[in-house]
Amino acid sequence: MADDKVPGYKIISTRYKNFKKQIRSIWESYNLVNFYSDLVHSQVTKNSMPLLSFEPLKSDQIKTHDKVNTLNLLLRLRSKENPRRALIESVSAFEDFLGQLVGFVYAEFPGKLLSNVENIVPENQENLLRAIIYSTDREEILTRIVDERIRSLFYGNPLSFFTKDKAKLEFGDYFRTRPNTMAKYQEITSRRNIVIHNGGRVDRKYLHEVKDSDLKLGQVISVTPDYLRSAITLFEGLAGASATLVLGRIYKLDGSKHSNTMKLSFRAFERVYKD
Repeated sequence: MADDKVPGYKIISTRYKNFKKQIRSIWESYNLVNFYSDLVHSQVTKNSMPLLSFEPLKSDQIKTHDKVNTLNLLLRLRSKENPRRALIESVSAFEDFLGQLVGFVYAEFPGKLLSNVENIVPENQENLLRAIIYSTDREEILTRIVDERIRSLFYGNPLSFFTKDKAKLEFGDYFRTRPNTMAKYQEITSRRNIVIHNGGRVDRKYLHEVKDSDLKLGQVISVTPDYLRSAITLFEGLAGASATLVLGRIYKLDGSKHSNTMKLSFRAFERVYKD
C-alpha cells in the first residue's frame, strides 16, 4: 500500500524516475558485457589472458576450458545469453512498474476495485477468498485484494492492460488510437515469452499473437542491439505515458505539477509514437 504520509501522485513520480534509471541501467549493463566480452575475446585469441577455469556443479575439482571452448562461450554470451537476459529483465521491470502504478492508485482510490471484479480470473478467486477470510483488519484485507488483483491483470493478452484499460486507470482511447505501437509492444512480450518458454524458437502461439511476423515456425529469434534499444525505449515511453494519464485523469493534476522527468518522457513518447 502507499505511504499515507506521502501523496500518491508524488510516489508515482518518484517511482517513474527510479524505473527510468532501472531500465537505462539494463541497457548500460548489456553494453558493458558486450564491450568487455569483445575485449576478453581478443585477448584470449592472442593468448594474452588465461583460459576459463571454474568449479563444475557436481565436482570440487577446478576445470579449465581449452581455447576453443573459452572463445565459444564468450561468443555465446555476447550473441545469445546477454541480449536475451536484457530483454527478459526489461520486460519484467516494465511489468513491475505497471503493477506498482496500479497498487498506488488502488491504495488511494479503493473504490476502483469494485469496477474490476470481472477481471478476477477463476484461478485467483480462491486466493482472493482466502485473503478476505484470513486477514485481521480492513487495511490488510485491502492490501491482499490489491495484490491478487494486480496478479490477475497480467494474465492473457498483455495489450488488454492498455487497449481495454483492464486496471481501470482511465486511459480512455489513448492507447487504442496507437495500434502500431501496441502491436510493437505485443511482439516484444511475445518474443520474451518464447525466449523463456521455448528456447527462443518461434512457436504457434507467437505466430498467432504477432499477425504480421515474417518469422517462421521453429525459427530461432535474435535480439539485436537495435531491437533491444527499441524495446527499452518503448517501455520507458509507455510507462511515462501511463503515469502521466493517471496523474491527469485520476489525480486531476495538470501538467505543470508533473515532474520534469515525466514531462520529457511523455513529450518524447507522443513525438516518436504517433502511429
